[in-house]
Amino acid sequence: MEFEPGHVIKGYEIIEIIGKGAMSRVYLVKKNNTFYALKESFSESPDFEAHELTLYAIHREAELLYGINHPGLPRFHERFKNDRKLYLVMEYIRGESLEDIIRHSERPFEEKRVLEWGIQLCDILFYLHTLSPEPVIYRDLKPSNIIITGWDTLKLIDFGVARRYDPNKDSDTERLGTPGYAAPEQCRKKGQSLPQSDIYALGVVLHQSLTLYDPSSTPFKLPAVRRLNDKVSEQLEWIINKAISLDLRDRYVDIGLFKDELLDYYKENFGSYASPYEKEVASIVKKSFSSTVYGKYILVTAIILFLYFLFINWWK
Repeated sequence: MEFEPGHVIKGYEIIEIIGKGAMSRVYLVKKNNTFYALKESFSESPDFEAHELTLYAIHREAELLYGINHPGLPRFHERFKNDRKLYLVMEYIRGESLEDIIRHSERPFEEKRVLEWGIQLCDILFYLHTLSPEPVIYRDLKPSNIIITGWDTLKLIDFGVARRYDPNKDSDTERLGTPGYAAPEQCRKKGQSLPQSDIYALGVVLHQSLTLYDPSSTPFKLPAVRRLNDKVSEQLEWIINKAISLDLRDRYVDIGLFKDELLDYYKENFGSYASPYEKEVASIVKKSFSSTVYGKYILVTAIILFLYFLFINWWK
């Protein structure tokens, strides 16, 4: 049963429900004047084993989130159990999902913006793939799990199916992922999700952003990017095709190489790249510099000195 707005659980006041899945609900909650995302895990099956698997999944998610520290990922606050259900409390990310942005767009997005999204996601995935002692594979990269906030900053949410990578294993315990975005190796009976599986999903997301084509309609059979959007260059199409190759041997070996390709292409066509965080800091500094008395004093002094040296040179 869903909580109604105003209901309080362990000091968290329910504001509204903001997400719903087969085994979980996510609420916007408030505690001590701070907003959080509260994820409730449940199983409607009377089967004890199914219930335990549900609890195990959210325990695993909590363990993955605990200790993660990256600006593109939500901060984990706490977990607690109540009435046979497990709850995770996380940072609330304000913004709009890429899924909604794509759905409401009348035309494909420009290369520059899509590249900036791709580079940010590469940074987040690189952080996860290089965690010590065990890398984390996200396994469910798709537009609905990508939130875009101010300055076109991307945040990756929902670690419900993420797992730690064990190169000694031959296959995943569970076949998880979203049709259209999940890599072929995630769907095989004896396949194992790899860091390259996240690269495949990211390639699909970039393909969708450049074409607005729904990959779930033809999993593993995406039409050529330029056939749907001839404004995309052959070079960028080649980069994306390499990322979504069905054969692991032809796909990028790691996310760092994929990012390098995107970054090189960006610099060749759009100049130097600055992350949203760098842009935001630069804007704050510029704004504070021009709005404060001290900043204005420096500006006036600079103008006077410029005129003084201009006069001296003219006098000579």
